[in-house]
Amino acid sequence: MKEERIKCPHCSEQILADAMKCRFCREWLEPKGKPTKDAGPQENFESQACDQVENHKGEVEEAKGKSPDRKPAKRSESKSKKKRHPWLRIVLVIAYLGIIVALVRSELNAQQILRDAQAKENAQDYQAAFESYQDIIKAFPFSIAIIETQEGMRRLCDSHGFKMPRPPWLEPVEDVLSRKLNVCDVYLLPLVVWPACVVLLSLVFLTRILRPSTAFLVLMLVAVSVAGLVAQLSWHGRMLSMPVAKGLMERPVVIYCASYLLLVVTALMTLTATRKRRSRNNDEQVDRSKTTMKCVARELRAKLALQGRE
Repeated sequence: MKEERIKCPHCSEQILADAMKCRFCREWLEPKGKPTKDAGPQENFESQACDQVENHKGEVEEAKGKSPDRKPAKRSESKSKKKRHPWLRIVLVIAYLGIIVALVRSELNAQQILRDAQAKENAQDYQAAFESYQDIIKAFPFSIAIIETQEGMRRLCDSHGFKMPRPPWLEPVEDVLSRKLNVCDVYLLPLVVWPACVVLLSLVFLTRILRPSTAFLVLMLVAVSVAGLVAQLSWHGRMLSMPVAKGLMERPVVIYCASYLLLVVTALMTLTATRKRRSRNNDEQVDRSKTTMKCVARELRAKLALQGRE
C-alpha cells in the first residue's frame, strides 16, 4: 500500500503525511489538528529537544575521534596537559650507557693484561704470569677474558705448585651459595646477570605489558633466564645435579655470550615496553551518549503524542 505523501511547507520536498520532521531540510512540522495558537510552546520544546540531540551527537563524534569543529582548541589543550616526560626511560638510558662503557673498558684492559700474562708464561716467567692472572681475576671479574685467565691459573697451579688465589668478591658469593668454591669454577657475570634479568623482565611483564605478543616474548625470556639460573645453581651444588647443566657450564664462552645477549634484550624491553592504550572510556562515553539520545527522542515523541491528543 502506497503511503500518502505531502509537500514540506519549508522546502517543498515530498515527505510522508504523518512525518513530524522533514528529512530534507530538518525542519519540524506542525502536527495535524493542532491549533495555531499553541504552536509557540511546542516549538520551544522541540527546539530544546533538538539542541539536546545535536549536543549529544557532537559528544558521540568527539568520543569516536571525529573531533567536531566546535571543540578543536579544547581537545588540543587536553592533549598538551596529558603529555608526560619519560624521566624513567632517560634515567635507564643513562644507566645502561654507563654499564656498556664500563664493560667495554674493563674488557679492553683485561685483554691487554691477559696478552701480557700469556707472553710471560711463554717466556717461562711463571711468577709474573701468575701475578698478572691474579690481577685480572681481582680487577675484572665480569670480563670474558677471565675464562682464559682461569685456564692459565689452573695450568700454573697444577704444574708449578702455585696456590689458587681467593679474590675479594669470592667470599660474598660463597656466603650466598653457602659453600666453599674454587675461583676457577665461578663465572661471576652470568651468576649476577641472569637473576637480575629475571627480576627486570618480571617487573616489565607485571607493570608495562598488555599486548599478547610482547607478553609472550617476555615470558619466554623469563623462562630462559630461570633455566640459566637453575643450571648455575646445579653446577655449584645448590640443586640436584643435571647433565644438561653440567654440559652447559663446561662451555663458559656460550654462557658469557648468552649473558651479554640476554642483558641487551632485557635493556631493550625495559626501554621500549609500553602499555596498550585502552579505548574503554571512549566506548563508555559513546554508549552513554547514544542512550541519552534515545531517551530524548522517546520523551519528544511522547510529548508530541500527548499534545496531539489534547
